[in-house]
Order: sequence, then C-alpha cells, then structure tokens
Amino acid sequence: MVLDHACGAGMNLLLADVVVQRELSLEARSNPVLWAACVGGALVEQELFTLAEQAGLQQGQGHYSNTV
Repeated sequence: MVLDHACGAGMNLLLADVVVQRELSLEARSNPVLWAACVGGALVEQELFTLAEQAGLQQGQGHYSNTV
C-alpha cells in the first residue's frame, strides 16, 4: 500500500474535510449554493471514519473544528 511507504510506523495521516452530523435531504444535496459551500456533498461524520477504516487506516482520535 502506498500509505505504508509514505507513513512509516508511528506516523500520522491527517484527514480534513467538511462533514455533517446527519444525512442531508435530497433537496439540500441538490442545492447548488450548498454544493458551492462544500456542504451539499459532505459526508456524514461517521461515514468518513468508516471509509478510512475500509481503506485500511486505523481509526485514531478525532479533532474537530468548526471555525470555517
């Protein structure tokens, strides 16, 4: 795996993305203003962790900031 070479033992990979707390409605997901603000296509928070684990990453500690 490429990450094995890029991140050796004890190294950290930081993921940053816009996430939402709950699934958005189809109307919200179809709203071009929300898409432009990176909200319309945002993953539900837990889904980001699930996808990272499915990719073979170990779930670590989450650090959150809502200073956007």
